[in-house]
Amino acid sequence: MNQHIVRAIVNGIRKAAIITDDVLRLILSCTSDYVQKNFNLNLDFQSLDDLEKKLVEIADEHPADEALVYGIGKAESTNVGAAGVISRRVAKGAPKALVEEFGLTSQLSDSKNLHEVLSKYKALLVRIGQVKEEDIILTSLEDEQVDVKLGGFCPYMNACQSLNREGVFDIFGNVACVRTLIFAGIAEAIFRKSYDAKVEKYNPPNCRVKIFEL
Repeated sequence: MNQHIVRAIVNGIRKAAIITDDVLRLILSCTSDYVQKNFNLNLDFQSLDDLEKKLVEIADEHPADEALVYGIGKAESTNVGAAGVISRRVAKGAPKALVEEFGLTSQLSDSKNLHEVLSKYKALLVRIGQVKEEDIILTSLEDEQVDVKLGGFCPYMNACQSLNREGVFDIFGNVACVRTLIFAGIAEAIFRKSYDAKVEKYNPPNCRVKIFEL
């Protein structure tokens, strides 16, 4: 599964026209730095294709998708001073690609509202063993918003905490929550509307986030 996630994230980078050559070079460099520091591997990425190939090769042994999440956030922050449009677009674009790749669209497309589609996606994750039922609690709020209580294992916690220590924050002044931006991306793929995720309480892995339509 990690290999598929790496490929989906890299594909999101390819499709993000707003990523300049300068930002791409920073993504390669920052991801390489994270891999060396956290996985004790010396991987020098010469291109996006090279990054994808090498991260896929280590994905079974190391959380390569976590390194990519850090690399994108750190690169955008270094370039423009904050993690914003690029980080969110890639984080939300990756799950759209996975939904299509695994043929899950038909299982989600009859959802009537945000809470229902997120609940169905969560049920799929539980079914394939990616999360436990109690790890993600979804509560419907007014104005088509959903409150998300997170717990259990967070695959991006180390990257998230590293970005937090380094002061890499999103438009809300928090570290962008990739776990819930993925959920927002699923909603976007099904409803063809724009959604976002705002961290209400930062305490990884037990964070609280609100997902809402823009």
